[in-house]
Amino acid sequence: MATAVEQGMIGLIELFRSYASKGGDPKKLSKKELKDLIKSEFPTFVSECKDLAKLDDFMSELDLNGDGQMDFNEFMVMLSTVTMMCNEMLEGMEGN
Repeated sequence: MATAVEQGMIGLIELFRSYASKGGDPKKLSKKELKDLIKSEFPTFVSECKDLAKLDDFMSELDLNGDGQMDFNEFMVMLSTVTMMCNEMLEGMEGN
């Protein structure tokens, strides 16, 4: 039986694959697929983002190889970055 962490990891892999398989290269997210994923899976974060151009910039910065798509490694860098930002925000809230 998989642990909670292992289940979370499998869930992230399946999430990536489910959006990447909607068209084009099934091992990469197109910009549209990534936007759909972010809007559907991170609705709170998107609603908090007042400047959608910054979201586009963020996505472009995470396209490490500059191919206009996001592979699984780049996706994991994005998730790690967003998770660290959330941790900092929560730590700031706990400090008040």
